Amino acid sequence: MLNFIRQRAGGTFSIVIIGAIAIVFIFWGIGTQDNSSQMSITMDGEPVSLSEFRRIQRNVLEQMRLSDPDITQEMETASYRRTLTVLLERHNLLKMANKFDLRVSDAQLNNYVKADPTFQVEGVFSLDRYKDAVTRQMGMTLPSYEKLMREDILINQMKKILTGLVHVPRSQILEEFHFATDRISLNYVQFNTADYLEEQTFTDEELATFYSLNREKYRLPEEIKVQYVDVSADKYMDQVEATTTEVEEAYTENLPSLSSPESAEVSHILILFENTQSPTADDEAKTVATAEEVLQRAKTEDFAELAKEVSQDTYSAEGGGDLGTVERNIDLPGFIEAVFGEGKDKLNEPIGPVRSPMGYHIIKVREYHPASVKSLEEANPELTEQVKLRKARALAAGEIERLEIAARYPTTLAEAAAALNLEPATSEFFSLNSGSPAFLNDQEQERQRAFTLDVGQLGYPVTGQSAYTLYSVVEKKPSSVPTMEDPETRAKAEKDLLFEKAQQKAMEETILFLEKAAAAGWEQASATLSETPKKGQSPLFRRLSLFEAGEPLIYSDINTLYKAIASLVKPGQTAAEPIPVLQTTPLGFMAVNLADFQAADEKEIDLPGGFSSEPIRMRLQETFYSYWLYVSNKEVDLRLPEELQPLIVGPNPVQQ
Repeated sequence: MLNFIRQRAGGTFSIVIIGAIAIVFIFWGIGTQDNSSQMSITMDGEPVSLSEFRRIQRNVLEQMRLSDPDITQEMETASYRRTLTVLLERHNLLKMANKFDLRVSDAQLNNYVKADPTFQVEGVFSLDRYKDAVTRQMGMTLPSYEKLMREDILINQMKKILTGLVHVPRSQILEEFHFATDRISLNYVQFNTADYLEEQTFTDEELATFYSLNREKYRLPEEIKVQYVDVSADKYMDQVEATTTEVEEAYTENLPSLSSPESAEVSHILILFENTQSPTADDEAKTVATAEEVLQRAKTEDFAELAKEVSQDTYSAEGGGDLGTVERNIDLPGFIEAVFGEGKDKLNEPIGPVRSPMGYHIIKVREYHPASVKSLEEANPELTEQVKLRKARALAAGEIERLEIAARYPTTLAEAAAALNLEPATSEFFSLNSGSPAFLNDQEQERQRAFTLDVGQLGYPVTGQSAYTLYSVVEKKPSSVPTMEDPETRAKAEKDLLFEKAQQKAMEETILFLEKAAAAGWEQASATLSETPKKGQSPLFRRLSLFEAGEPLIYSDINTLYKAIASLVKPGQTAAEPIPVLQTTPLGFMAVNLADFQAADEKEIDLPGGFSSEPIRMRLQETFYSYWLYVSNKEVDLRLPEELQPLIVGPNPVQQ
C-alpha cells in the first residue's frame, strides 16, 4: 500500500498538486435492515443505536456551527454523512486494533482520565468532579464512559501505528526542497492572439459551418417581464416617533458598533527578506543591516520621499509609505506592538528596525487615536433614526402583507394595488443572469424562483434595505436559438470565428518557433522573429512563487507552466509545448526556455526558519491514512435503518 501511495504522492509534482484521496464514501453495498423496526446502524454486524448516531450527529453539527455560524440546510444535511464518516473511521480503527491485539491497561485509563482538565479542580484530579461530570452532565454511567475512553485510547494508538509506517526517503525531501527553493530565470516569447486578428478572413461557408457547430453558444436565455409594487419605509417615517426608552435600549444593543478600537495613522518603509518564506541567518543579518541604514537616513530625510525610493512594499511605496489607519486588532506580530508602543509615544519620529514575518520595517506613527465609545448623547441622532426606521419598516411590512393577501385570489396584483392606493410598475424583459429589476438584484434565490412561476402567478414578498416588494410574472419569452439572419447574432459569430482563427494561428506560430528552437537553439530562433511577439527574460524566481517572475509568466496557465519548468533541468533547455496565457488580454501562448538556474544549499533543510521536511512527512502520512480508510470502508458491511437512508444516501438507496 505504501508503494501505491508513494508512486502517486512522490515526484516533483507532489509539491504542486497532491492528489490526496478524500474520505468520501460512495457507500458500497449499503442495504436497509431486514427488520424496519430495528432502529440501529450495523457495521460488520456490530450495532450502533440510532440514539447514539443522533448524539454524535448533534456534536458534529455543533462543531460545524462553530466554524460557520450561518449554517445552511445543506450543511445540516452534510452533518449526517460526516457523522457516518466518524463512525466508520472509529469502527475500522477499533477493528484493526483488535487484529493487532492492542489492549488498554487500567493504569493507562487512569492516567488518561486524570489528565482531562474537565475532571480537575485547580489543576488536580477530583473524583467527585469526575463522577458528577460523567453521570449528571454527560448522562452516562461510569463503566460506559470508561469503555468509551478505552476505545479512544486504542484509536489514538492505532492511528499512530498506521501513520508511523510511512517512511519519507531522503531523495524525495531533496527533490521537493530543490523544486521549492532553487531559483530559475526563464526566457519567454509570447504570441498574442490579438496580433493575428487583422490578417484573418473567412468565407460565408466557413461562417455557416462555425455557427452550425456552435449554435448553443448563441442560445438566447428565457426572459420574463414582471409587475411589482414597492412599499418603502420612507413613506412612514413621518408617522412614527422614537421614545427616550427605545433610544436607550437601542444604545445598549448597538454598543459594539458605537465603539472605535485603538488605531493610528501609520507610514512605513519595508525592507523584505530575500527569501520571505524561509529567511536564512545571512538573509536576516543582511536585511536588518540595510534597515538600520534606512533608519538613519529617515531621521534626517523626508520620510515619504525616502519610502518612494527604497521601500519594497510596492503597494504603499508610491504613496510615500502611507498605510492609512491601522487598528490594534490586525494580526501582524512585532509591527503592531511597535506601532502601539514606542510609535505612539514618539509621534512623527521614525522608529525601528521592527521585524515582522516579511522583513524589517521603519515605522512612523503620524497620529494616534485611543479606543473610544460614543456617549448616548452623541449617538442619539443616529439611534433615533434607527428606531424610527425599524417602526417604519414594520408599517411597510404590514402594508405589503395586506397587499399579498388581497392579490392572492381572486384579484390580480394590479387590481389589489389599486384597491390599496398603491402604484404598480412593470419591468422590461430580463433573463436569469442579467437586467433584472433592482429589487431582485441581491435576491438570487427569489430571482431563480421567479423563472419557475407561471404568467399571472404571484411571487413571495422581497425584503430590501428600506422597502418591501411584491411581484407577479406578466409575460414570458422561452429560450431560443436565433438564426444567422439576426444581425446581432451574426456579428457575434463573426467576431468569435475571427478570434478562433487568430488563436489557432498564435498556437501554430508558437509551435513553429519551438521547433526552430529545438533545431537551432533559442537564441538563433529568437533572432528570426519579427517585432510582434513579446520577448523577454524573467528575474530569478522560485518555481513555486510565480508572482516573483513578473509578467507575462504570472498570467500563464499555471499547471502547464509548472509541468514545463519541472522538466527544465539545465540552462538552455526549452519546453516542448506552448504555455497558454489565460488570465490577461490579449490571450495567447508562450514559449519558454531555462535561461539561468541557481541551486539552493541543502544545508538549509530543517534549519530554524528554513525549509522543513516535516510537512512532506505529514502529507504522506495523511495520504496513506486516507487511502487506508478508503480501502477499509469498502470492506465494511454497512446497513442503515430506513429512517437514515434518505438523509445519508438520498431518496433511492442502492439495495443489496
